[in-house]
Amino acid sequence: MLSGCGGSTSFLDVARLPRISSDLKISRYDIQKGVKSVLTSDLHKLTGGVHIVGLLTKGRHICIAEDIGRHNALDRVIGYGLLNSVNFRETFVVSSGRISSEMVRKCLVANIPIIISRGSTTSLAIEIAEQAGLTIIGFARGERMNIYSGRERIEG
Repeated sequence: MLSGCGGSTSFLDVARLPRISSDLKISRYDIQKGVKSVLTSDLHKLTGGVHIVGLLTKGRHICIAEDIGRHNALDRVIGYGLLNSVNFRETFVVSSGRISSEMVRKCLVANIPIIISRGSTTSLAIEIAEQAGLTIIGFARGERMNIYSGRERIEG
C-alpha cells in the first residue's frame, strides 16, 4: 500500500488498513505539555529544516527522534517502540511537521491512537483517520489546537 504525500495521487487502499484499538484519552494539558516538551530542539531552531517526533505516554517521553524528514523521524520512534516492546495503544505522537496520509498509515499500523502536530494536516489524512478511529490534532500551539478527528479521545 502506498500513498502520495500531497494527497493528489494515492494508491492507498483504506479498506485494508487496521482500525485503532485503544481506550487512551488525554487532556488538553497532556497535549500542551507534550508539544512543549518535544518541540524544543536547538537543532530545529538553528536550521529550521530538521523535524522532531516524540513518542509519549501520559506521564513521560518514551523516545524523541530528529531527522530531516518527518516520516523518517516517525519511523525512528516506532522502531524504538518495537525494539523496546512498547504498548503503542497507550501512546501518542507529537510531530513538528505536517501530518500526511502516510504518517496516518504508519500510526494505524503501529496502533498509535493519537497524532499531534504544531503544523497542518492533509484532507486525505483526516479522511483516513476518521474511518480508522485515529485522533488527529493540528496547529497545537500554546493553548490553541484544531481537533480534526477522534474528538472523543480528548478529555475536557
